[in-house]
Amino acid sequence: MRIVALVVVAVCCLVSCASGPLSACSKRADGSLDCSQQDLSGADLREADLAGANLNHTNLGGAVLYKANLEGADLREANLEGADLRYAILNYTNLSGLDLTRMNGAGTNLREANLEGANLTRAILTYTNLEGADLTGANLAGANLHGGNLAGADLTGADLTRADLQKADLTGADLREAVLERAVLERADLTGANLEGANLKGAWLEWADLTGANLEGADLYGAKGFDRKAWITPTTTQSSGLVAVDFWPVVDETTCVSGGTGVMRCLVGIGNYEGQAVDCLSLGVVGWRCIAYVPD
Repeated sequence: MRIVALVVVAVCCLVSCASGPLSACSKRADGSLDCSQQDLSGADLREADLAGANLNHTNLGGAVLYKANLEGADLREANLEGADLRYAILNYTNLSGLDLTRMNGAGTNLREANLEGANLTRAILTYTNLEGADLTGANLAGANLHGGNLAGADLTGADLTRADLQKADLTGADLREAVLERAVLERADLTGANLEGANLKGAWLEWADLTGANLEGADLYGAKGFDRKAWITPTTTQSSGLVAVDFWPVVDETTCVSGGTGVMRCLVGIGNYEGQAVDCLSLGVVGWRCIAYVPD
């Protein structure tokens, strides 16, 4: 009787496994699954092990992938519309060009994932780990990234219009030419971030940390909670909206480094531009002058 019972259990297991949502997938030599071009829409795949799986052109629309392991999976051309990816592991995955509109990825791990050109409009990415992720040209308009980790992420040319980036970690992130118009960056950490040429019109920057950030050419018109003069680097190039200022009276002479006969580079010692470098010229009997152009 015991043998019969074991046989029944084994048969039941085989039937159950064969009829599961991943039954049509094949196993590859490395043990990962090949589910390419399969229809897994609406499937319950919570906590499933899909690490390294081939999910190219797979339909995962409406699938429940809560806490699933998809690390290193190939999701090119996959359909993830309406999928539940909360707390899923998607580190190093290829999600480039995917339509992830309104995706629920709260708490998801997307470290160093490839999201180049992905559509993440109004996606829920609260407290999501996107450290070092490639988000070049991605559409994150209206996305909720509150408390997210985007340290070192590449957001070059990304659209973050009206995105919620409150308390987000953007240290060292590349945001060149990114659109952050009316984005909420309250208490965000932008230490060392590259915002060259970024559009920050009407952005909310109250208590944001911009220490060491590059804001050259950034458009900060109407930005709130931001002292423009405190962050714009004095320049030797005259242009509209800038006025000439002689910084010699506030230069810290102990920081001056010779640049040749009659030329020095010094750091401003006090005021709004403290720590900024300016070039100084010797004008003979007139003395030194450190003329640079800053916002009016």
